[in-house]
Amino acid sequence: LLPKAVHGMELFFVFESLAKSPIKAPISDADRAMADKVHACWVAFARTSRPDCGLTWPTYDRTSDTALVFDRQIGLTPAFRATQYRAIDGLYFGK
Repeated sequence: LLPKAVHGMELFFVFESLAKSPIKAPISDADRAMADKVHACWVAFARTSRPDCGLTWPTYDRTSDTALVFDRQIGLTPAFRATQYRAIDGLYFGK
C-alpha cells in the first residue's frame, strides 16, 4: 500500500482516483484492490445505509468498541479506541 497517508487520503480510495493522489508513489495492485473494496463499501452504504460490501461490518457499539480497519489486512479490531476513551473518561469523569 502507499507508504503514508495524509488527511483525506481515504477519498482517493473511495472515489477510485488513486492516480490523482498527492502522494507520488507507485500505485500497486494491492492499492487498486483496496480502492475497489473501499469504493464498494461506500457505494453500498450510500445505496442502503449499510456498508454491505462482502465484509463483516458490525454496527459500532462503544461497549465492544470494535471497528473494521482497512489496512494491509482488512479486519475487525476490538477495543479500537479503548486507550483514548479511558483517557477522556479519566480527564472528564475521574475514572
